[in-house]
Parts: sequence; C-alpha cells; structure tokens
Amino acid sequence: MHISLPPFHPLRWALGWVLCTALFLPAAAAQEGGWAQEVSRRLEQLGMLHVRAWEGDGHRYVGLEQGRYRFAPRGLAEALRLIPQQEGAVGTDTLSIVVYSRALPLLALRSVGGEPLSASWERGALAARLQAVHPLQPATGRLELLLSPGLRYQLGNFDYPVQAAVDLQAGWDYLFRPGWSLQGMVALPLSNTYDEKTRFRLERAVLVHDHTLAGRAFVSLSAGIFSLNRAGGHLSARCWLPDERFSLRLDAGLTRFTSLTGPVAFEEEEKRSLPLLIGGLEYHWRRYALSVRVSAGRFLYQDEGVLVELFRQMGEYRVGFFGSATSAGENIGFQWSLPLFPARYGLPGRVRLRVAEQFPLSYRYRGLNRDARRYHAGGLLTEQLYFFYPRFFVGEMR
Repeated sequence: MHISLPPFHPLRWALGWVLCTALFLPAAAAQEGGWAQEVSRRLEQLGMLHVRAWEGDGHRYVGLEQGRYRFAPRGLAEALRLIPQQEGAVGTDTLSIVVYSRALPLLALRSVGGEPLSASWERGALAARLQAVHPLQPATGRLELLLSPGLRYQLGNFDYPVQAAVDLQAGWDYLFRPGWSLQGMVALPLSNTYDEKTRFRLERAVLVHDHTLAGRAFVSLSAGIFSLNRAGGHLSARCWLPDERFSLRLDAGLTRFTSLTGPVAFEEEEKRSLPLLIGGLEYHWRRYALSVRVSAGRFLYQDEGVLVELFRQMGEYRVGFFGSATSAGENIGFQWSLPLFPARYGLPGRVRLRVAEQFPLSYRYRGLNRDARRYHAGGLLTEQLYFFYPRFFVGEMR
C-alpha cells in the first residue's frame, strides 16, 4: 500500500521532526538510559552511596562512595568490577570515577582505552563536572549505630599481676551534611579490676567537621567530650607530599577536665587546661606496606618529647611497635588492630545497626606512666586517609 501526502501536509512535517530528533539528539541526553542507568542500578544494589553515572563526548563519569564493606578498598574493588562489564564500556573511551568519603570527594580514578585504573588527588574538577551534568543530593541524614568490645588492661603489677576492664561499647555516627557529623559512644562495664570506671558512662560525644583542601591537604575539626576525661576542641591536619612516600601531620587541641566520662583516681591533677601540640612526619614504604611515623611536641599531660611508631598494614590487619622519650619518662610497647566480623554489612539506610570495623589493642611496658598520651577526638577523616592515598588504594584493589 502506498500513501501520498501533499508537500505541506502537517503529518509530513511531524514525521520529519521525529526523524531529525532521532538523528541529532545530543549524546549526553541520549545516554541517560543504557549504560549509565545500568551502572547506577548495579552500584546501588551493591550498597554504594552517592551513585551517579553519565556519558557523553567519548567520556564516561561515575561517582560513588563505599558504604557496604568493612574494608573500604575491598568494597570499592567490588564496585569497580561492575563498571567495565557494562555494554559499551570498552574501547577508546575515557572512564573517570570520583570516590567519595563522608559525602566529600576524595580521590579520582581514570582509565583510558580499557587500560588499568590509575588514581590521583585531582578529584575537584571531576566532581564539579559530574555534579553539573548530573546533580544529586548527597546521601546525608544517615545514622550508624555501632557495637564493639572495649578492653583496658595492665600486666606486671606486683600486687595485681593482671588488671583488666571489659566493656560493651555502643556508638553512633550521624552524618547530617557533607563532612559534618555527630559522633559518640557509651560504655556498659561487664567486668572491671582495672580502674574507677565501674558504671555505665559516656565515652565521648563530639561534633566533627572534615574538610578537603585543594590537592593533597585535609583538615578535621572536632569539639565536644573526648576520651581520657577531656572536653574541648581539636584540630588535625594532614598533607601528602607529591611522591606519596611522605606525609606531614599536625595535631593541636585545648581541653579541660570533665567527670561525664567517669571518675579518675587523681582528679585534682586533672582539673586544669591542657594544651596539646604535636607535629609529625610519616614515611610509607609501599613495597612492604610499612609506615614509620615520628611525632614531636607537647603531649596531653604537658610532657615534651618524641614518639616513634612503626607499623605494617596487611590488608585489614595492622600491627606495630612504638617507643617514646619525653620529659615524663621513656616507654615502649606494641599495638594492633583486628577486624570484627562480618566483612560486609547490611544495605545503607536512614538507620543501620552494625559492628565497628576494628578492635584496636595496645600494650605499654610502663602502663601507669603518663608519657606521650593522646585523647580520642572522634572518627576523623585525617585518621582514615591511610586507606585513601592513591598508590595504596590502587595496590589494595588489585
């Protein structure tokens, strides 16, 4: 059957418009389905946060934050395996990925023509472009409820050879804006032959602001109630040098005594303002995952001196040794951190209950000495960067 239409018939104009639209539709708009939609769907099913995907002009962009796995590099490795497997994701295209932490852009990953991913700190421009072409509100307003064991102990006292305190700790971490969070922890004593803290108590309650500066510099600010019966404010800064073998650290704080976190043996000695100022240099031997950290300055109890730490990161396990020489005396010891079961948590939501990632332990040869002491000021981004500098991150993903 053949249908003939007059030259200026409305139906002829409508058919022409449809054909032109199909031929000349901009690439970005045309790709909002297909590859981008499938990648977003699979990443969200895996439990990634801040997921967005977009392609156009021969480039593919993905943004995501790991929110499902205990060990961040492992979770991101699982997510990255899904991205190249999508149809059309191979060839000469450039794949750029922005990795977020606490809703802040942290790292940039890039692959050209199907080559292995490389990592860098140049995430600012990529994050801005991704936000411009694919606006998305950050996944804030999330409350994490954390359970973990707590242990304090001393070995070798002549009157009491073994002294120990075991607690059940319950914490919270509420991210309400990118980089802003309310964190805290309470402790329920299960057994205590170690100190005066024999009742249910508050361990810490802090407001934390993490901030990413241009390039390799990061700053964390914390205010509230810290560990060791201290309350006040703390600043932590870290900057990686260009070769990523060295990083500089600075910690500064001013605190006063608080009894909200439990009684202490010598309260009169604690009731004073205690400034803290520590600078440090850290060297990373990537081949063996070894790090050496040298810190010097004024520690919590106003002793001045040097603290040297040597530790190795073997996947999720960390083991190390330390030695200090300050005006309060000399000390040595070791520390390790063990991952807690399970390795993968439930899907992220507005409220999620899970165990903490790690169970840290340390041993000081002179346990009663107050040399080289530092309080716990909260879960700061500057402390988590060991897993997020580019070379370590790419190495762990492989």
